Amino acid sequence: MGQVFLAREKKTKRSAALKVMLKDRAKNPENVARFRQEADALARVKHPNLIEVLDWGQDEATGVHYMALEYLPDGSLGDLLAELETLPEQEALEITAGICAALEAGMDHGIVHRDVKPDNILLDADGRPKLADLGLLKNVDQSMGLTASGTVVGTPAYLSPEQALGVRDIDIRADLYSLGCCLYEMLTGRVPFVDDSKNVIDVIKRRLKEELPDPRDDRAELSPGTVQILRGLTARERDDRYAFPSLALRDIERALAGEPVLGVEDMDVTSKPRGREAKKPAARSGGRGSRPAPSDSSPVLVPLLIGVLVLLLGGIAIVLSLS
Repeated sequence: MGQVFLAREKKTKRSAALKVMLKDRAKNPENVARFRQEADALARVKHPNLIEVLDWGQDEATGVHYMALEYLPDGSLGDLLAELETLPEQEALEITAGICAALEAGMDHGIVHRDVKPDNILLDADGRPKLADLGLLKNVDQSMGLTASGTVVGTPAYLSPEQALGVRDIDIRADLYSLGCCLYEMLTGRVPFVDDSKNVIDVIKRRLKEELPDPRDDRAELSPGTVQILRGLTARERDDRYAFPSLALRDIERALAGEPVLGVEDMDVTSKPRGREAKKPAARSGGRGSRPAPSDSSPVLVPLLIGVLVLLLGGIAIVLSLS
């Protein structure tokens, strides 16, 4: 729906990621409504595990719809997995915990992401994960649906079974399933049910019929607690998953502390923890270098407008007024 460019604030010289809606997509009122819905939702949510929105709106001179976002030059979880294939168990759990906290913050504002995947999980300089790209989000409190019943929305490799079936009443448990697929990939180096053929239909069929493969087939040393958490995130039936991200986060924190996890069955959903924030991840040993990869989407609207951003497109400086 849009393009993202590396931009610079004229006065402070601070870098930002500028998400601009493509003009041909802007001709469709539904696309514009979705873009504005994303920006509005991000403006209502503030959390350290969500990308920060600096400003958003429509430029009066050009009519361009835009969002100015926090720029993280260290790339995404997808970039990291492309480089390392797998992550240490503790680091994988810490990243999962951070995204659980982000999903909880969004859920508390009536938001379901619907496209959680490694490319939408950005990493800051400290390794803290930040959820990005809420372009497919669903506001569960909104009476006007922007997605028709029976429409499949999301990325097939990380899609929950109910999304694959086109179920209309998608809730936060779909995001937890997708996050579980990300955790599985961090631990094993592959996405569950995605074989070498990468046939989308086969992947979806297997997801609807088969249980998640045991990650210990690839890494025998994984702890039982981590496997139990993974099962609680990716159960085929959503009623068998964690009911809320904070409940998964509580188990992850127990696993990281070396304590037995509670699991889905032993949790009292009436005592859901609120307002959780994942602990800061431990520093990686050796570092991983910088990979400029501006990405999009996030949550709090800062009252200070960013002024003028200078864009470099093919060596041509384009100035967009954001005031």
